[in-house]
Amino acid sequence: MSAAESKPTEKQEQVMKYLRENHVSEELNLIINKLCKDLTEDPYGYLARECMTRAKAPVITRLQGREVLDSRGNPTVECDVYANVLGKEKLVGRSAGPSGASTGSNEAHEMRDGVKERYLGKGVEKAANNVTTALSQAVKGQELGNLRALDEALCRADGTQLKQNLGGNAITAASFALAEAGAFLKEQELFLHLASAYHGGSTPSKYTLPRPLVNILNGGKHAGGELKIQ
Repeated sequence: MSAAESKPTEKQEQVMKYLRENHVSEELNLIINKLCKDLTEDPYGYLARECMTRAKAPVITRLQGREVLDSRGNPTVECDVYANVLGKEKLVGRSAGPSGASTGSNEAHEMRDGVKERYLGKGVEKAANNVTTALSQAVKGQELGNLRALDEALCRADGTQLKQNLGGNAITAASFALAEAGAFLKEQELFLHLASAYHGGSTPSKYTLPRPLVNILNGGKHAGGELKIQ
């Protein structure tokens, strides 16, 4: 064989460079050696688990918002979270924001379309579109493990205290869905994921049950009297 015939092609050189940069040969050797030592009953399951521990962490590819109806038949915002998981885009979380009957002056702004022909002006297509566009762009490429960072990114995208630019309903739905997605990927119950996110990355050793809440002064739309506050 001549020297010209034995010289690697450009494609072969690209492949060899790719394998070297990602340490594929070294890592496969380690995995195979561990498999030969353990001799598990499910060698392919063992290989899959070992390879997954070396895989890149899932990152958000996009959010998808839509208008749905809540339990009272009123429009509210629902959000889907898509992430790149093991090299493939996958739906990893879905949740909807609540739609209250009464809203205080200092609560986050609930964005409604105001088109009387649709749900008497209560439609939320604008807010749902904000999920798909601005909020999706705000968290694209981020990992799902840091819930605080994701919520901060959603708030920065709006830029107002009461969420008047993108809608509190859009941001709430996105935040809920991102929390659900993080719990799903960690194979945890949602309450464990939330506890970890707001407890320095570790789950607390002791939990307490939620304490009951009792209304002493009840007003607003839910009460029969003329009291304005709730």
